Amino acid sequence: MRKARDWMFTFNPTSAEEYMKTMMDPEVGGYLRMVTSYWDMAATFVNRGRSMQRCSTKRPAST
Repeated sequence: MRKARDWMFTFNPTSAEEYMKTMMDPEVGGYLRMVTSYWDMAATFVNRGRSMQRCSTKRPAST
C-alpha cells in the first residue's frame, strides 16, 4: 500500500483517457485501483460517522 500511495502522488493525468489507460496498465494499474478504492472506503467511513453522529444527537435518550 505504501508503494501504491507513493506512486499516486507522482501520477498526474491530463485526461480521462490517460487515467483509464493507466488503470489497465499491468505495471501500475493495481496501484491506482488500490489507492482509489481505499480512499473511497475511508471517505465512506468518514461520511457515515458524521451521519451517525447527527442521528445520535437527534434521538431522545432512552430510559
